[in-house]
Amino acid sequence: MDFLTAQDHFENVVFKVSRIGEDIDYGCEDRLEHSPIMAAVFLTEPKSGKEYIVKVADASLSEKNIQEGDLVTVSRERRWSLTKVEA
Repeated sequence: MDFLTAQDHFENVVFKVSRIGEDIDYGCEDRLEHSPIMAAVFLTEPKSGKEYIVKVADASLSEKNIQEGDLVTVSRERRWSLTKVEA
């Protein structure tokens, strides 16, 4: 399982959200006061079965109603973003 990096390009690739967990890895320090709470989203590429992890703002998952089992696409501007794919 790999973390998505800024060099990864997955335009038009649909992933399945296999698991959503709380991101608790803040290194040696606590989360900064104004930093968003992040979630670790485990994605599976259906064609290859390859798995990836991407960290996204937990609030964005709620706003977009993204849940385990959903199909999503990924994009990156400043941070990773997921978009739900309607079946």
